[in-house]
Amino acid sequence: MKNIKKFCARPFEAIHLDPGGNVRVCSWTDATIGNVLDESIEEIWKGEKAEKVRQSIIDQSFVFCRSTSCPCLENNELEVLDDSRFTSKCKVSEHPKHVNAAYDFRCNHSCPSCREKLFRPDAEYREKTDKIAVVATELINNAESFSTCGNGDLFASESVMRMLKEIRPCDDCKITLETNGVLFTPENWEKISHLSKYHLTVVITPNSYDKETYKYLSGGHDNLERLINNLKYIKRLRENNEINHVSISIVVQDRNFRELPSFIKRSIDEFGADDVIVKPLYKWFCLSEEDYWFKDVLNPLHPYHADYLEMMKDPIIENPKVYLWGARNLHLAVKHPAYRYKNLLDIIEKYCGVEDVNQKYNRVISNYLHKSDSKRLFLYGDNAISKFFYSQLDRENKGHIVIMARDLRKTADRSIEEFADYKPLKGDVIVVTEEYNIKYIQRDLSLKEFEGDLITINSVFEEL
Repeated sequence: MKNIKKFCARPFEAIHLDPGGNVRVCSWTDATIGNVLDESIEEIWKGEKAEKVRQSIIDQSFVFCRSTSCPCLENNELEVLDDSRFTSKCKVSEHPKHVNAAYDFRCNHSCPSCREKLFRPDAEYREKTDKIAVVATELINNAESFSTCGNGDLFASESVMRMLKEIRPCDDCKITLETNGVLFTPENWEKISHLSKYHLTVVITPNSYDKETYKYLSGGHDNLERLINNLKYIKRLRENNEINHVSISIVVQDRNFRELPSFIKRSIDEFGADDVIVKPLYKWFCLSEEDYWFKDVLNPLHPYHADYLEMMKDPIIENPKVYLWGARNLHLAVKHPAYRYKNLLDIIEKYCGVEDVNQKYNRVISNYLHKSDSKRLFLYGDNAISKFFYSQLDRENKGHIVIMARDLRKTADRSIEEFADYKPLKGDVIVVTEEYNIKYIQRDLSLKEFEGDLITINSVFEEL
């Protein structure tokens, strides 16, 4: 029997541009392989970080991939190949064939699942975004396909709109434009209507057709009527073949999941959708652990979970035009984040039960620093546990300790470093206070070629 392997072409053929210039191979990996403001595309594309991501496909570990959120992994849709065909496909294209230009956060909505308020870019952000757009334009003009936006709305971004007016891809290029639809007016379409000569897909993301639900999910913006008019206009463009494919997408969550059957029916019958994409809510951007817990109805411990499962039995869910992007895949059974506060209390109780605790704690930290070539120690996790232990350090040790986090909260009272900016030095010590995330932290640090000591807060206790 031949050995078979799962293959994903993205690391070998695709590139994703984020705000700030960071580059990934696709939207569904956290692995940054470079930054277009610091390096050329050729350096990034052929660099060691990109090769590490490709190696994770070759060795079948998929260690940098998000098993939840990637549609191919969610739905087990990766191509399955025997050894010889797999090896022949694991070849890096000369330049990226597929480009996702998601480099601008600007949007006309402030959806609670995405951001707390409308994003207002400063002059520095605009300047960087325009520089990234130049790189994106060159990439797109040599690509077989490209998409935009994903992190914002293309019609709300002067930079993206200018790029779309200026690009001139090859004639057989496939284009996907994603928008919430509110600004997809005849006037704005006219600015980019030259794209109709290509194979063009438009993805609209309403999330609800109920007035109050829509207003809530868009961040308080009361423009559903305008969206409905634009959806009818988009339908006419589709009927006239100016658009080749129309997808309407919904992110199911606590506020809108009961509307899903009627949403599907109206999307197909009234707005002529070629397909309806049903996504579960994933934790990203500004969502706190608590907010995400309340919204994630795929969590078996959510109070609405049984209702969600019942709703998914509706016959319309089986319509061939419905694409379930992980909407049937249950998430981990996670208790409310309040249970983590109990963990904090348990740790503090353990801490307070140690005689001469402050003296011993500072001595342990000093020993870690003494062994460190870099003389740097990080507390990984911008949370109550990190804050508590940072507060117990004496002045001498505080000067060497930095709290590191992926998602930053209010940090004016202590030194902080965003994980994306972290550059490892030999001998760095990282104490993880988010022990439930240690597998992902190890994965992300390996991509940054971290060679220091990674320990848990409980390991520190063992030395007290």
